[in-house]
Amino acid sequence: MHAGYGLRLSGATFSTPTTSTFTVPHELDPLGLTSRRPLLDLLFDASSQTPLEVARDPKRLGAEIGFLAILHTWSSNLLHHPHS
Repeated sequence: MHAGYGLRLSGATFSTPTTSTFTVPHELDPLGLTSRRPLLDLLFDASSQTPLEVARDPKRLGAEIGFLAILHTWSSNLLHHPHS
């Protein structure tokens, strides 16, 4: 088994690391600076519900998945740029 990949046949559990990025449109930057919590709540709701819904679809994966979400709020040039 390759490091970073998991497979448990008895419970039909498969683990493949992937990365998805959900970015807030720049038009919402002022809202993120003045009403940070509501915007981040919406971002995390959308970024968590989307993969769960897509994975549950029997035409796609048809499974329950788990994931880890990380908030990254600054770009490499230290400008405000929220995405998870």
